[in-house]
Amino acid sequence: MSVNLRHNVVALGADYALFVVGLAFASQSTILPAFAAYLGAPNVVIGAIPAVMTLGWFMPSLFAAGHTETLERKLPFLVRYTIWERVPFIVLALAAFFLADRAPALTLGVMLLMLLIVTGVGGALMPAWMDLIGRVVPVTLRGRFFGFANLAASAGGLVASVVTASILAMISAPASYGLCFVCTSVCLGLSFAALVVVREPASTSSAPAVPLREYLARIRVLLGRDPNLAWFLAARAFGVVFVMMGIQIAAMNVSNLNVMLEFAPETSAQPTYVGLGTTLQAPFAFVAPLAAGLLADALGFIAVFAVAAVAVSVALALLIARVRDPRAMVATPAA
Repeated sequence: MSVNLRHNVVALGADYALFVVGLAFASQSTILPAFAAYLGAPNVVIGAIPAVMTLGWFMPSLFAAGHTETLERKLPFLVRYTIWERVPFIVLALAAFFLADRAPALTLGVMLLMLLIVTGVGGALMPAWMDLIGRVVPVTLRGRFFGFANLAASAGGLVASVVTASILAMISAPASYGLCFVCTSVCLGLSFAALVVVREPASTSSAPAVPLREYLARIRVLLGRDPNLAWFLAARAFGVVFVMMGIQIAAMNVSNLNVMLEFAPETSAQPTYVGLGTTLQAPFAFVAPLAAGLLADALGFIAVFAVAAVAVSVALALLIARVRDPRAMVATPAA
């Protein structure tokens, strides 16, 4: 492994792991809903937090991918705008310390706005970040890269959960939530420091700029000429999995975005493929939790589990029957 490759793998791995650990201090399934409840949010708002954040992470990617493809270097673009993934948690910390008790409704509005900014910017930057990884991490190392990065993130997340529990136990609200957001900000700051030292190689290709409408019009053609990708995306659209969730999450963390780089026929197209892999999942990711809640209220949890089992079975069948590993297609192209 060359010096630059080792440097970039460590830097990008630290960026990813520290970012995930930071979000563990402001978990969308525990801390954020608890803070919203403290602020007096109704149940529908509390339940919608994960759905809204998922929509923010996933929806913007494809709309930003076209611009991303025109950039010769992705790192300056990332560094310039990723600050808006991180600053909102400082705002949340200040709101928790100085505003929550005086104006809880206003604080709740600030929280929702900050979360929308964090996830919206993150979703828009996802194609550029993944394209950077695709350019600096060889295909034969990407699985191990995401595997070890997620291992480090999981270990750090475990520590974060213990620290968070201690903070909530020892410090009264809302200061306890403010301190959690401070911890998030520190981790995201360290993540940013790791990102800026990445050594991006010179770009070998970039796409010409086109209007957004023309760019989006190409997507149907792209899916039509690449049925393997289309079937893969269809299989991923029954992504709410309860059975063996831990294994599913681990597998998706390693392969979910990573495989989109390999579906791309050339390097310059990587942002579009990453955008497809996230944006087209956004409607399902947004609707599924809400639909599951309605189904649970109407028919009970057995119905939710039954629908999830059917969805998993259909997804597995599509993956087995219709999707081919991109590496296998490169090795043995169709006649």
